[in-house]
Amino acid sequence: MPDTSFHRREATLVAALTLLGAILRFWGPGRVGLNHFDEGIYALAGTWIRSPRGLAGMSPEVIAYAPPLFPTLVGVSYLFFGISDVGAILVSQVLGTLTIPAVGWVGRRTFGPGAGAAAAALAAISGPHIAFSRMALTDSTFLLCWVLALGFGGRFLERPGILRAIPLGLMVGLAQNAKYNGYLTGGIVGFTAIWGLVVPSSLGRSGSWRAIAYGLIAAAIALAIYWPWYQFVQAQPGGYAALLKHHQSYLSGPSEWSSHWKLQTAQATALSGRIVANVGWGAIAWLLAWIGAWAVAYRRLPESRSSRWNGMRFRLGLLLGTGVMGVAANAPWWVALGMLPWLATDSRPSVRVVALAWLVMAILTPFYHPYARLWLPLHSLHWLILSGAILRTGPDWIPSDERICISTWRRLKAPQTGLAVGVLAAIVLETVASPRHRQLGSPIEPTDGLRQVCDRVVASAIPGLQSTPQRVLVVSRPPVTFYLGSRLDMPVVRRPDLATVASEIRPGDLVVLDSLLFPMKLSDLFPMPRAFSSFRIRGMPQFGDTPTTTLLDADPGLALDDGKPVDTRMRLNVLSVGDPKLDWPR
Repeated sequence: MPDTSFHRREATLVAALTLLGAILRFWGPGRVGLNHFDEGIYALAGTWIRSPRGLAGMSPEVIAYAPPLFPTLVGVSYLFFGISDVGAILVSQVLGTLTIPAVGWVGRRTFGPGAGAAAAALAAISGPHIAFSRMALTDSTFLLCWVLALGFGGRFLERPGILRAIPLGLMVGLAQNAKYNGYLTGGIVGFTAIWGLVVPSSLGRSGSWRAIAYGLIAAAIALAIYWPWYQFVQAQPGGYAALLKHHQSYLSGPSEWSSHWKLQTAQATALSGRIVANVGWGAIAWLLAWIGAWAVAYRRLPESRSSRWNGMRFRLGLLLGTGVMGVAANAPWWVALGMLPWLATDSRPSVRVVALAWLVMAILTPFYHPYARLWLPLHSLHWLILSGAILRTGPDWIPSDERICISTWRRLKAPQTGLAVGVLAAIVLETVASPRHRQLGSPIEPTDGLRQVCDRVVASAIPGLQSTPQRVLVVSRPPVTFYLGSRLDMPVVRRPDLATVASEIRPGDLVVLDSLLFPMKLSDLFPMPRAFSSFRIRGMPQFGDTPTTTLLDADPGLALDDGKPVDTRMRLNVLSVGDPKLDWPR
C-alpha cells in the first residue's frame, strides 16, 4: 500500500498548480458570459431563490437538462452575488478549480507519491476543462463529484467497511444529482468489486464479496440522496418515464460509434489551446507533470539521482512526452488503451477502479450525441493514468514498498511495453493517419458576445423604434431571455418556434430570432407564416462573436478541418411588428 498522506513538497506543488489553474479559469473576469443554450436554462432555474416555495419552486423546465445540484448552487451564488451571468458562471469556475487538488489527491493515493503533482498539473492546464469551467454548465460540478466518487471508491475497495461506504455513497449520490449519468460512478466501483472475483486482487475473493455487501449500503445512501429529485420529476406530467424517453433520443447505435468517437477526439483537439502553430497546451501540461513527479518521487531517492541511466531516462521522457503531448492532444487516449491490460490486472483495487472507469467511459461515451463536454470524464482519467505512467518509467523512482504491482524487472517491462505501444499509436494515428482537426479558438477566449449583442439591442435597437414595444417574444437560446428579461421593463417571453410566435403575435410586439437556431439570412426567413402577412415587419440584425464551445455544440463537425472557413459571428434578428402595411425586409 502506498503512503496516502500528502508529502509536504507535493502538497506545495499541488497548491501552486491549483493557483495556476484558478488564474486560467478566472482569466478575463469581465469577458465571460452566457452563450450556450443550456446555460440559460440553468441561469433561469437558479432564480428559485425568488420563489416563496424555495427549492420546491424550481422551474420544471430544468428537468430535461440536469438534476438539481448545479441549479441549486447557482441559486446560492445569486444569494451572495446577485442574479447575474457572473454569479452563475462562478459556480463552475470555483468547482473547476477545486477539481485540480481533488485529482491530485486521487492520483497520489492511487499511484503513489509524485502522481498527485503530475495529475494536478495535467488537470490545471487541460484546455477542455478550462473552457467548460468558464461556462454555466453542469460539467465542472459533475467532474468534481465524479473524481471524488472514484477516489472514495478506490479507498472503499482497499478496505471495505461501513465508514468507507458512507462517503462513497454520498459522492455517488451527489454525482447523480449533478448529471443523470452520475450513477455510473457507483456502477464502476461495483464492477471493480466483481472483477476482483474473476481476477483476484490484493483483497482476495473474500474481500471482494465483503466489498459487494458493504457496497449495498453505499448504494442505499446514494439512492436516498437522489430520491427527492426522483419524486419531483415523477410528480410532473409524464413522470420519470418521460425523462428517460427524452434522453434515449440522444442515444445512437453501434453504426455511429466510430463517427462520434472521431468527432469527440477532434473536439478535444479544438479545445486544447495552442502555444504556437500546431503545438498545443499539452506540452506545458506534460512539462509541469513530469517535473512535478520528478521533484517528489525521484529527488527523494539519493541512489536514483546518482544513476546515469535515470538521468537519461528523465531527459528522454521529458522531451519525448512534451513533443507528443504538444502535437497530439489525444495521445493520452492511446496511452490509456496501451496500458489498460496491466492497469486492469493490477493488484491494487484503486488502480483497477481508474482502469475500468476508463474502459467503461471509452465504450459508452460515443454512443451518446457527440457533445464535446461529455469527454471530460475521460480527460480526468487520462490525467490519472498519465500520472501513473510517469511513475512506471523505472523502479528507482518509487521506493520498493510503494511500487505498483512490480516485483521484478520482467514484471516492470510489461506495462512499459503497453506505454510504448500507446505512444507509438498516438504519434502515428494522431499526427499522420487521423483526419485534420481544426483549432477554433483558445480555452480562455471571451464568452460574452451574446451579452454584448443583447446590450446593444436594449441600448440602440429598441430606443430607435417609433413606439415602445409592449412585449418581447424570443425564439432564441435561453440566455437571450435571461439577458433581455433582466434589462427590460416589459414582459420577455421565450417561444419554441416561429409557428408559436405566428399564432399569438400582435402589433407592438418585438420578435428576437437567433441565428444559431435559424442559420440563414434574415430575408430567407420570409415569406413567414400567414399570420405575419397582416403586419409590417422591420428587421434590425445585431452581430457578435460565438465562442468555440457553443459552435462545437451546435455543429460538432466543425472540429474536423474541411478547408472551409468557419463563420463565428452570431446574429440576433430583432423584428419590430408595426402597422398592417406589408413590408418584407430585404
